[in-house]
Amino acid sequence: MEVLYTQTLRLMRDRLDDHIHVDEYIPGTKLTVSYWRELTNKDPKSELGYRLMIQTDQNDSAKQLAILHIPSIGNKEVDIADRAVRSDLLSMERLLVHTVYVRSLSRLADLKSELQLFLPDVDYSILGTPAMLMVPILNPCLRAEQIYITVDTHTGMLRCHVPKHLDCPIMAEMQHALNNDRSRLQHLFSELRYWITQRRCEKTLQHLPATTQERLPLVFPPGHAIEKVGPHKVYIQLYRHSNVILIVELKEKDSSPNEMTYTFYLVLVKPSSVEDSQSQDAEPTTSISQSGPGSVPPGGPPSVPGLSSSAAHPPNSSSTTENDGMPKMYLKVQSLIEFDTFVATHGPGTYVDELAGSKRKLSALGEGPSKQQKVIYPAYFIPELAHVVAMCDEKLPFVALAK
Repeated sequence: MEVLYTQTLRLMRDRLDDHIHVDEYIPGTKLTVSYWRELTNKDPKSELGYRLMIQTDQNDSAKQLAILHIPSIGNKEVDIADRAVRSDLLSMERLLVHTVYVRSLSRLADLKSELQLFLPDVDYSILGTPAMLMVPILNPCLRAEQIYITVDTHTGMLRCHVPKHLDCPIMAEMQHALNNDRSRLQHLFSELRYWITQRRCEKTLQHLPATTQERLPLVFPPGHAIEKVGPHKVYIQLYRHSNVILIVELKEKDSSPNEMTYTFYLVLVKPSSVEDSQSQDAEPTTSISQSGPGSVPPGGPPSVPGLSSSAAHPPNSSSTTENDGMPKMYLKVQSLIEFDTFVATHGPGTYVDELAGSKRKLSALGEGPSKQQKVIYPAYFIPELAHVVAMCDEKLPFVALAK
């Protein structure tokens, strides 16, 4: 008992500071050590705290030391943790390590049960030392895109990160929700899902003549069809076609939130400056005369909801901002076309295995294989997006010639 007490004091002095504390020590009889003190202060369920109580048998001092865990843990886990004092090398550090590991497994298993309420069809895994819960939030999902949730061995608080996106701005809020208000986790998981999908869009287009933007200074009249596009979207500017932008609307599948659906919109825009809008306001035949979201108020620059100095600007405009940070150039929406995703990704060049009512096998490219070999793409690559962007870049010049 004296050895364990001395080791505890040394751990507090050299490494663990106030993360552990000796609550009670009776020489030769009893030693009580508390740990995870920060979690104890925040968790209302742990009024007694997390403690180890090591004591001798008062009737027979020759018996091995008995260990009492508060709160109690399973019998199997108790045997694992008690090996530290039953071995030849008596070690308080080993006892704490085993106990914290068992506690961490228990906390992560409880969290997994809560997550399964709104993520039922997900392949969770708890691995490693220290224990770590890995949660894939997309399907398919790279291992580096999963949420890694672990328990801080010193404090007992939950920590989380996404290895591929260590700079993700959502993780701080998610970590706070894990330790305080877990009712917000479903919403935060959804936001993280959209955020990672936007990063996938950027990765998919890195070798194509296009760039992604989170915002653009678009100007459109009230009630325009573009207002029906959902809040989660990505703007794509084509390098060779400055008068056209592509909007990709992201939505979670109702039946499986971990899977994304993509809707594509082709928008014809016209670059417009503040001076142009002011001159148009002076004409009685201006097409936008009402002041409202996305409209041009009389005598002033266009009013763009949610627009800030960080909004993207149209290409080929070297000086696009005023001194006050507002955009000097705007993109006036002329028309919007919604693509049929299936038709856009199954056009000419796609092999037709068999036509209805005919046994003859045809191919859009002449002699082709009778059966397509399924191409397996990396999880971060969105083939529909790459196909639509390449199609627009290739076909738009012919549309201009037709006019």
